Amino acid sequence: MIYYYFGSKDALKGAVIERAYGDIRDAERRLQLDTLPPKGAMRRLVEGPFDYHHANPAFVRLVAVESVEEACYIRASTVIAQRNAEVVSTLRKLLERGEHEGYFRTGVDPLDVHILINGASFHRVSNRHTLNAIFARDLRDPAVARAADARSARLLAAGLKVSVEHDHAQS
Repeated sequence: MIYYYFGSKDALKGAVIERAYGDIRDAERRLQLDTLPPKGAMRRLVEGPFDYHHANPAFVRLVAVESVEEACYIRASTVIAQRNAEVVSTLRKLLERGEHEGYFRTGVDPLDVHILINGASFHRVSNRHTLNAIFARDLRDPAVARAADARSARLLAAGLKVSVEHDHAQS
């Protein structure tokens, strides 16, 4: 059946990876960030990947394996880069709105923000068993996950926020 529908096991794996990335991008699109003020939209954007990764640890494992395999299926895909460019564009617009309203500092790279958000979220899920074994904190616990979401949102907001002291130092 695999060969009938996909032609090969490699084509099946490529289709699975494309679908997995499409699913997380669809989840981000459903966040409707344009309907919120910049601060609330950024909070929701931080919570989105945390919630998604927590609910979909198989996605995290799939991405980790693809990374170990040097992204061979992602590089061959014509769809994944295009779909992932959407999240960077969304972040760029959100950062620009926040700059315009005086909430976010200028010059923030949207790709850096995306990597930061997903790095924290991904690490918490991909390493939850080892972190639990070492530090005895169950990162699968929904209350622990919500607390991690809140901490990450606060840290990111602090890094994006306009600093009065910094602005005076620049003058």
